[in-house]
Amino acid sequence: MVKETQIDVLHPKEPRLASPDVEMMRNPETPLTNIEQEAYTRIQQLADYTDGDLSPTDALAAICAAGNTHPDEILERLILKGYLYSVNNTIRLT
Repeated sequence: MVKETQIDVLHPKEPRLASPDVEMMRNPETPLTNIEQEAYTRIQQLADYTDGDLSPTDALAAICAAGNTHPDEILERLILKGYLYSVNNTIRLT
């Protein structure tokens, strides 16, 4: 188990403490497309105002605000690529 002080050493510039395993969930072999990146940026901005917890409806609205016509598909791809995860009807960033 990684101690909090070890996390600070591994990720000194990150404001949130996160397990190193979370970063490993993102697959470098599957980078985001431009559309996915724009949607992810909008979701990040919204998450900053909600302490990181978003409803699926809020996440989909952020994706729509990025100009996407198929927000459910974009949300699913962001989850499958490891940039977001869903727990108890809440969307969170990794």
